[in-house]
Amino acid sequence: MAEIADRPEDSIDYVTPEVRELRQIAALPRALFGSTRKMREGRETWLPRARTGAGSNRETDAEYEKRLDSAYLLDAFAETVKKSVGRVFHRPPSLTGSPPWMDRVKKNFDGGGSSYPLWSRDTLADAMVGGVNFAFGDKKPKPEGETTAEALKRKPYAVRYPIEKVYGWQMTTAEDGSSQIGQIRFQESYPVTKGLYGVKRADQVRLIEPDHWETWREGVDGKWFKENEGPMDLGRVPVIPFFGMRTGPMSGITPLEGQCQMNLCHYQSSSAQRHILNVVRVPTLTLLGVSKDDAKSISLGIARAIRAGKDSVIKWLELDSGVSIEAGWKDLDRLERAMSELGMDIRAPRQTGDVTAAANWIGYESATSTLDAIAMGFTESFQALLDLFAEWEDASTAGTYALTTRDLLTSKRPEDLKHLRDMRQTGDLSQEGEWEELQRRQVLGEKFDAEREKERLAAEVGGQVFQGTWRAPVTGEGGEPAPGAAGGEGGEPTPGEPGPDQGGGAGDSGVEEG
Repeated sequence: MAEIADRPEDSIDYVTPEVRELRQIAALPRALFGSTRKMREGRETWLPRARTGAGSNRETDAEYEKRLDSAYLLDAFAETVKKSVGRVFHRPPSLTGSPPWMDRVKKNFDGGGSSYPLWSRDTLADAMVGGVNFAFGDKKPKPEGETTAEALKRKPYAVRYPIEKVYGWQMTTAEDGSSQIGQIRFQESYPVTKGLYGVKRADQVRLIEPDHWETWREGVDGKWFKENEGPMDLGRVPVIPFFGMRTGPMSGITPLEGQCQMNLCHYQSSSAQRHILNVVRVPTLTLLGVSKDDAKSISLGIARAIRAGKDSVIKWLELDSGVSIEAGWKDLDRLERAMSELGMDIRAPRQTGDVTAAANWIGYESATSTLDAIAMGFTESFQALLDLFAEWEDASTAGTYALTTRDLLTSKRPEDLKHLRDMRQTGDLSQEGEWEELQRRQVLGEKFDAEREKERLAAEVGGQVFQGTWRAPVTGEGGEPAPGAAGGEGGEPTPGEPGPDQGGGAGDSGVEEG
């Protein structure tokens, strides 16, 4: 985790306490999303040194480096973020009603070549990890002597700043009583040539206020100086926050904080388990009654022999009690189950013996409802950003942004589909309701027509619509009903079978006239 330098409050690169706290909260999710490499770079922040005995004895540098090099992260958190973002953007977002000048913006939304769907996906992924990021809706100032063709190319664009690139902000109260940004500072970088071919990046600070902007750079003497400034034509700070889980007007945290903590515990426990295995599975050569000089001359390998006295004992010592190893595996298994129950169905399946089917169903719908809420908040933020673009262009609108959230809860898990079937057969769900759920979960395609399907089913059973489980009628030779297949004589129910008004249990036909 990068250290945040302490600066005086009147320094342009001063980090406010609120931003400092948000950065610290985001440090673990950032490291987990960076996989094993980033976790190892964090060293003792994420993998503390182990104690090697009683008292304050700790691992030596060599011992710790060896254990660190063998530590690997189970990418559960990162996979959850990727799958969640993939579920939100299972279909590209739409931008309808946009004017012609937005055609260029759609293809180059950030000024760096990213289209608006790609920018959307990356922004949500960053918010799910870092908790919050900020989009600066900017437009380059009009140069002197600008031609019409050049003006057509100069369009608004969005620059995204993660929380680690934010120094702080100040909020003010608008005339209508709402809270608005009065000032915000971002960390940027610019290229500096070094020698004939070398290029390095140096930091600069961008300060934005409602009526003007400034950029500051650090001089060779370590002091900051104002490098550039200009007016802010919109009369307000054109910055929109995008949240993972919103905790305030400008703050947010990852919605997967619980999974992050479990993932960290798993990383530390698996490191200890791997270290134990490395020690236990390598036997130690034990020499009794052998002098130190003789022991130094011993060479192990194929076609080798050890000469020793008759009272000497030479054997391999193996630690194979298995108690500590088994406890380690149980701990890892428990953590993986906990991660799964928190919504991270990556490695460990849900344990139906510990959690009821109803609890599984409710838990899944709750998790996906949270994701749906995140998608709704993202849509609102993106629309606010489009409204900024429209202001830059003095236009009434830049278009309407929408995500396809109708079938966001697209669970195709066998247990969920079985749950739907069980509800159908027990009469807790209508046939049309089941079809709607199957279509929403993308088991049935978009072109599925319920009314047409009813007609087809009615035709298959000769005009009879079953309310329970569908099954084709049994026929004999010549297409006539087989004996006993359609009830008694004259179509009457055979003894013991329910009539049309008698209903039936789950799985019974429950025949009604079509």
